[in-house]
Amino acid sequence: MGEFWYRAATLDGETLTGVLAARSEQEVRQHLETEGLVLLSTGERSGWYQFRGGGRPSNKNLLTLTRELGSLIRAGMPIAEAIEALIEEERADSGSSRRQSQSGSLLRRILREVREGQTLSGALENRRGSFPELYIHTVRAGERSGQLGASLMRLAEHLQQVEELRQKVVGSLLYPAVLTAVSLGVLAFLGGYVVPSFALILEDTHARLPWATQVVLAASDFLRSYGGLLAVSLVFLALGAAAYRRTAGGHLRTDGWLLATPVIGRVIRQQATIVFCRNLKTLLEGGIPLVGALDISTASVSNRALSAALSAASDTVRQGGALHTGLLGVPDFPRKAARMIHVAEKSGELDEMLSHVASLYESEVNSRLLAFTKLLEPVLMLLMGTAVAFILVAMFLPILELAGTL
Repeated sequence: MGEFWYRAATLDGETLTGVLAARSEQEVRQHLETEGLVLLSTGERSGWYQFRGGGRPSNKNLLTLTRELGSLIRAGMPIAEAIEALIEEERADSGSSRRQSQSGSLLRRILREVREGQTLSGALENRRGSFPELYIHTVRAGERSGQLGASLMRLAEHLQQVEELRQKVVGSLLYPAVLTAVSLGVLAFLGGYVVPSFALILEDTHARLPWATQVVLAASDFLRSYGGLLAVSLVFLALGAAAYRRTAGGHLRTDGWLLATPVIGRVIRQQATIVFCRNLKTLLEGGIPLVGALDISTASVSNRALSAALSAASDTVRQGGALHTGLLGVPDFPRKAARMIHVAEKSGELDEMLSHVASLYESEVNSRLLAFTKLLEPVLMLLMGTAVAFILVAMFLPILELAGTL
């Protein structure tokens, strides 16, 4: 069974998009027809569709939906009524936003299946492309234990922590990225427009130019002659690299290269440890057995090279071994985290220790990113200032030498 993206229309003319688990396009069509939808187009889910985001709600939307649904169910409201309340709230707040419309249509289809007798986890499982495996299994465990509301609130807390970590990482890298783009823009402007203006003046002097001036003029000529070709080549190179990474082998190899990078690799390992431990804690608290929780947590690690290595730890536990033993056999998993988990296994407080390990490494990642950005900003400013100063001195130097001979 594979995953198929689709575009469909309601009887009111509203266009919907999403992802369904099915064996064929015909099965997708039949499933949508039972929901009263008209299929417009469909196809097997590819890397490009995943890159665009498919029909999965954003992290913020999923967090809001989970928190509100959990609150309503914990207050004693039946599942169908709770989902209907969310749909009404979304309809009142949405206006004509396409993203919000997709969220509402997703809830309406889930509500239809719940009213037909399907469990909430079953309705979510029919839309695996829209909900993570961890989400589906935690909801199913909550249904079985009769603590669905509490399970949803734990999921909301987990999603909140994931979103906060993502925002910290993106926020810490945003300013250096903007500064780098501005620096490159300034250098391109100087090389493409300012330097050629000086070149015309220097040609009229017929003076012998210093080596620095010759270097800057040669670089400017190259930029004006081949700048467009270079930009197009870089774009095609980036597209080719992205296409290679979307293949199974390419993704695995590039993730392995990233792990081997001295500074970036360590941050990736720590970030993966945070995700792994938090996901495992959430699943175990939901009552999911350790082996199943390990499989889901391992698959949730975005770095495929590390995820493949962690699968060996799952195999160790599946064969009767201890969790820390399997983790110690993974070269890229932090030794300190594995030893802390060993202590927790002895004391029977694995859930709490997983939370502590995640918090510990999140603090380390935050400190490392803060130190990195504090170091990177002055380095970028120094490099930009040095480059601009070199260009300006190279341009004015022959003019000053010429003035000294008068």
